[in-house]
Amino acid sequence: PSSNTTVIGGTLYKGNLSNTNYSGEDFAISLADTDPLFVDPRLGVNNFYLEPGSQVNPNRAIDSSVSSLGERFEFNLVKEPIGIAPSPIIAPIRDVTGQLRVDDPSVEPPNGLGTNVFIDRGALDRADFSGPTAALINPKDNDADGVDENSGHTVVNLSSNAVVSSFEIRLNDGLEPADPNEGVGVADNTVTTETVVLRRNGEILYDGIDYSFSYNETSDTIRLTPLSGIWTPDRIYTIELANTDHWKLVSEAGSNINDGDTFKIFDLEGNEADFEFERGYSLAVPQTLELQIPEEAGGLGGIVDGEVFSLRVGTNAPVVFEFDRDGDVTVGRTPILYTVNSTMDEIADAIVAAITNAGLGANSVNLGEGRIHVGSNVNHVLDTSLTSLTQTGLAGGIADGDYFTIDDGSKVITFEFENTEVGDGPLVADPLVGDVVINFTTAKTHIELAQIISDAINAEDLDLETATLSGGIIHVGGTMNHLLNAANSNLLQQGSPGVRPEFGLRIPTAAGQIAGLDDGQTFVVQYGAGAPVTFELNNLDVDPSVTLGNTRLDFNNSTTVNQLAQEIIVALKGSGLNLDPKLVTGTSIISFGARPQHTIDTSNTALIKVGDPSKPAAIPVNILPLDNFDGTQTAVQIIKAINSQDQLDGVIAQPQGADELRVTGALNVSTFSNAFLVDDWDVQTPRKIEEIEDLATNPLKANQLSGETMYTIQLGLVDYDMGDAPDGNGIAPQNAYPTIS
Repeated sequence: PSSNTTVIGGTLYKGNLSNTNYSGEDFAISLADTDPLFVDPRLGVNNFYLEPGSQVNPNRAIDSSVSSLGERFEFNLVKEPIGIAPSPIIAPIRDVTGQLRVDDPSVEPPNGLGTNVFIDRGALDRADFSGPTAALINPKDNDADGVDENSGHTVVNLSSNAVVSSFEIRLNDGLEPADPNEGVGVADNTVTTETVVLRRNGEILYDGIDYSFSYNETSDTIRLTPLSGIWTPDRIYTIELANTDHWKLVSEAGSNINDGDTFKIFDLEGNEADFEFERGYSLAVPQTLELQIPEEAGGLGGIVDGEVFSLRVGTNAPVVFEFDRDGDVTVGRTPILYTVNSTMDEIADAIVAAITNAGLGANSVNLGEGRIHVGSNVNHVLDTSLTSLTQTGLAGGIADGDYFTIDDGSKVITFEFENTEVGDGPLVADPLVGDVVINFTTAKTHIELAQIISDAINAEDLDLETATLSGGIIHVGGTMNHLLNAANSNLLQQGSPGVRPEFGLRIPTAAGQIAGLDDGQTFVVQYGAGAPVTFELNNLDVDPSVTLGNTRLDFNNSTTVNQLAQEIIVALKGSGLNLDPKLVTGTSIISFGARPQHTIDTSNTALIKVGDPSKPAAIPVNILPLDNFDGTQTAVQIIKAINSQDQLDGVIAQPQGADELRVTGALNVSTFSNAFLVDDWDVQTPRKIEEIEDLATNPLKANQLSGETMYTIQLGLVDYDMGDAPDGNGIAPQNAYPTIS
């Protein structure tokens, strides 16, 4: 201040290097950088409205104002004797926007002074607790002239003769009786083309392509103008306004999501949860060598006379095949005759015949549409670099003697591949004990082999229902009790049942019994900087003694999984490691109930460490990679997973139609997988959509029972479906929501 007699009081400081050069002020408040003050500015707009804060960290500017500053003492000594009344500085009853200063019921007054302790410090009072409302003004809803033929609220039905050149919606903040106090005004920067969604007969329309979006900040009016000049009649239009901050997600089909793909959600309190897609085991049959003839076949742009490709077995000399249409073939080469009029199938038949007659041991097959299955094995070498043919696949796929095993928790079945052309019989599988021999030849494509494998698994009592997918993929699925091992075959094993469990140990099993645990194996658990505790497996049938200082875990050759799990749980509880271990129902997993400071070393045991001590178990999203499991089905499963979890507070998922859903109450939704697609605006999801709100950050009010803010406009005649038929009393209540047939 310029004078040391200036009266200063009721100030608040935040983010200053030096608050003031005056030491005589009263009732000052200094805030730390982390203390709440103003609402977050959106899109660079300076918004100095007070944010609410929280119970833990309240906004100290709320209900903390000084209602008056008294007259200066020395000045009053002069005024009072001559009859001049004191002139204190009185805080006004209205703030800078004209709002009455009122109490914020959600905030306990910290230190308000004077006759009114409920006013806030500063020019803006936190007195607007209701969001703006929307009103359709063109065409007007339920107008006095009867142009609107539908008396339902938010639904306008116009005759076929009506011509509408624009849709207009006005936003209002602070209108009685919706708002108990005057509103502070609409936050104009939140009204954008992305927060106003226009559809025609259910199909989304695009700003700049179908219509133009404009917003008048003076009158708070949204205008949607068709680029064609008038809105097309005999259509139903819906206008939806975003009234909730939410995350939009567009789900992929189940077949395009990998088992184990994840996405993460943070709630508004900062809690996080991992959601993991669960589709169980899959097996991929490798594709062997395949040829593709160009679409032009023998014509221009297709096979060229004199082109050659070769095929050999191991280190033997290759057989060279030459395409011939003029009778001139290089000596030593095998001709493949064709003409300019030859079709893809005719050329494919000629190639198959030539390879078969060459005695190379390849079982070639014409697959149609110009595709040729060479029928190779691992010893074949194919070179098509000098032709117009397209070569795909590998020489060796499934081989004689390959095998895989499936453990269902009660038995283990071995499936062995037997090439009937080799005829050496099964080498590992024993049909007498229930193992399965899968007969095949190299004439089978990877697609056919996938079906054979799927049928073989389904024929056994393994509680599995497999299915073949495109590309030679077999969906096996399974539960946490199933163990699939394809390491001894050329099959590619993908995924596994279950999601990331809580931090702990898994007991290895085979056919439901303990497997791989030997006497003397140890694991070490440590809590922070505390002393590590070593636990030693002690097989009483082998050696009853344990190393001095180790915690013993007794078992014998007949101990069950549950018995050993309980032995480990008791030992962990008594170890002083601050653990709360439990056996996960239906599994061999022991959840430690650990904290982030816990570590475990399993390098000297067959026990398997699972989970992460700093994270709870992932939440499963159960999907199937089947053709009929589209994005809509995936969205349904995501919604179920989010709404049934207990790790996040206030996070809710809702369907938005087809493969879309929205998540409210989330601070952030993120993923590094390909589980989500772009939305209707070609923007990658998850994507945050901001709500339309006022400057006090109160959201736009809903006008539908569903919680949405939406208007429906029917121009002319539109066919209805049976869902809009009267319910028997002569009145069709469904008129409030017309639908297209």
